[in-house]
Amino acid sequence: MNKISDPDILSKDLIIEYCEVGIENPQFLHIDIILDLLGYWREILTKQRMLVDLKDEKTLVIGDIHGDFEQLKRVFNYFDNNKDIRQIIINGDIIDRGDKMLECIFMVIIRQIKNPDTVFVTRGNHEDKSINEFYGFKSKCMQYYNQEVFDEFNLSFEQLPYAIKLGDWAFITHGGIPVEPIFFHMMRLLPKPKHPLSTEYGQLLWNDPKEVLNTYSKSKRGEKIYYFGRDLVDNFLELHNLKLIVRSHEAFELGFQWFFDFKLLSIFSSSTGPYEYVNPHIAILDSENVTVMAIKSLEISDE
Repeated sequence: MNKISDPDILSKDLIIEYCEVGIENPQFLHIDIILDLLGYWREILTKQRMLVDLKDEKTLVIGDIHGDFEQLKRVFNYFDNNKDIRQIIINGDIIDRGDKMLECIFMVIIRQIKNPDTVFVTRGNHEDKSINEFYGFKSKCMQYYNQEVFDEFNLSFEQLPYAIKLGDWAFITHGGIPVEPIFFHMMRLLPKPKHPLSTEYGQLLWNDPKEVLNTYSKSKRGEKIYYFGRDLVDNFLELHNLKLIVRSHEAFELGFQWFFDFKLLSIFSSSTGPYEYVNPHIAILDSENVTVMAIKSLEISDE
């Protein structure tokens, strides 16, 4: 794919089309066009609050992708060919670790720009400059582009919402719940923290469930990060009048794991790089019913 000599002449639709055509060869995408694309993406993200409220419609949730382009393509194909599924949530950690992280993030960005009312993205702990400069994303950006592109990606990541509330029953976030109570009306009012762990809301991106706990304990992941237990989950669900928490963040060989008597579902959707042992899964949320599906079992179209 040849580089474009004068990208300033391209309209928004042509920029999106250009990136779609070149998505499997991101090394050839023109830097100025990437910057324009990120600008269009931020226009959508800046309108969203830290907590996004979605209607209770049939929704597909995909967990950590970490550069597994084949799984991501397969899931989007399934979503496109099942019109009864009205919304898709990409639940953070799109980048880092896997080799095709740029293909993945470009696909997600293009999808959300084209379909902002059906495609939603939450921030993962790797959508953070202090993390992704060490786990592969920066080196990819520097290999193909430059520091400006890397910085602009991270300016966009800072605008990603931290969580999604589906109807009146499900809460979707990348990591887990904070050890101190949080209040949804404040999440709808406060600006998104640029540096997640500078506030208690950063625990939404980092915390992990642990069955043997009732309350919480410090995490091996680092400072200001915790394991949370059954009592905290029960209190959170009761406070917010919810039935289910869906999160990602941890790799399980089965690709998913239930916690706390089916009150919390952890879903993981990558099998690339260090996650080759994982059988990646997605979740379908439908009127307080949950279906967990192996990505390799999805019926897809060859078109």
